[in-house]
Amino acid sequence: MTLQEKLGKTVRSLRLLNGLSQEQMSFYAKIDTHYLSNIETGKRNISLNIIEKLADYFGMKVSEFMDLVEQYKEE
Repeated sequence: MTLQEKLGKTVRSLRLLNGLSQEQMSFYAKIDTHYLSNIETGKRNISLNIIEKLADYFGMKVSEFMDLVEQYKEE
């Protein structure tokens, strides 16, 4: 699994743990719904700015967020 795919799956897992739809999360995180969908499916190679937005949204430092991404194991 690529890092891009791990990042997407991590975002999806965190979103679901918070009980949010993609629409809700995209609204609160200020990320377009279609773009968020492409992130979650691993179709987007996202910028550092978006990584920072995601980490902030989940209440983490970028380093903590990326640690989760690197540790992601496919279920």
